[in-house]
Amino acid sequence: MTDIAFAPATRLASLIRRKKIGCLELLEHYLARFEKYNPAVNAIVVTDIAGARKRARAADRALAKGQPWGPFHGVPMTIKESFNIAGLPTTWGIPGQEKTLAKRNAAAVERWLAAGAVIFGKTNVPIHLADGQSFNAVYGATRNSWDLTRTPGGSSGGSAAALAAGLTGIETGSDIASSIRNPAHNCGVYGHKPTYGLCPLRGHALGEALSGADISVIGPLARSATDLAPALAALAGPDEIEASGMTFSPPRPRKTKLKDFRIGVILKHDVPTDSRIYRVNGKELSHAHMLFWAGLTGLVYLPATAAPAGFTPAGLPVGVQIVGPQFGDRTTIEFARLLETSYQGFVPPPGFE
Repeated sequence: MTDIAFAPATRLASLIRRKKIGCLELLEHYLARFEKYNPAVNAIVVTDIAGARKRARAADRALAKGQPWGPFHGVPMTIKESFNIAGLPTTWGIPGQEKTLAKRNAAAVERWLAAGAVIFGKTNVPIHLADGQSFNAVYGATRNSWDLTRTPGGSSGGSAAALAAGLTGIETGSDIASSIRNPAHNCGVYGHKPTYGLCPLRGHALGEALSGADISVIGPLARSATDLAPALAALAGPDEIEASGMTFSPPRPRKTKLKDFRIGVILKHDVPTDSRIYRVNGKELSHAHMLFWAGLTGLVYLPATAAPAGFTPAGLPVGVQIVGPQFGDRTTIEFARLLETSYQGFVPPPGFE
């Protein structure tokens, strides 16, 4: 039987609400898996176990009183290292930043807490979040649970690796040129890059910077497409500074079946070359190939959902990027959900079941 740790976060929340499992009980299960599997994968690099246990106990007490906190009540989760959590370091993989502790939570962290989640750690990144792998001199390299000699991608590589290995319930990363989608693809999980501006960036920064970077977005990663829509709903909406005059309400998808969608597929293209060369399926390809299509959707602010779509002959996961119109986030997520139910969903990597 597949470990409960691989269940979608929405199912975990349902089990908690129906009192099939306790919040602290589920947290301890993930912590046991963290102790067992994380040393090999090195996905979770910062923890607040005492604080998480305290919150999980409070979540159990609240539920006993009939007072659920939100849609993810009691679900254990981690978050990308680049998000501020009060009292924990935010290094962005930069040596010397280890003792710089955040003074306040990022907006995304506050929204996850409001949704009821129990955050117990932070996941690894490359230095400055600026690479397609997840190594830095502070925390070392994160490995892909499908093949420990390979990278999970970057920059949200720790996020995707933790999900694939069943070390966390749900995750949040950030993305400019594929930092959510590349790791989701490499690790066989789901990731959503929202329409630019849909989710507030406050607290996803070194120091106390308030201004967000152009193109940059934050968004959820999960083991099921069914988790992406409620996770996006928890994260989306204007920050408190803009909330008095702005609201976000992405339209509902108009299609309900895969056959109803009209899809454009690009089979070949010419890219700007890059000096870095990779060998893929026996062919030498420029590094620019990995970034071009993911980067293009970011450049024009469009939403994109990464979803599992099969395996290579060597048994490694393959993903597909689903791009939609501006604010068509719920449509790309729904398309991923339809693919999940009719074709293939998340598969746990061998050795972690």
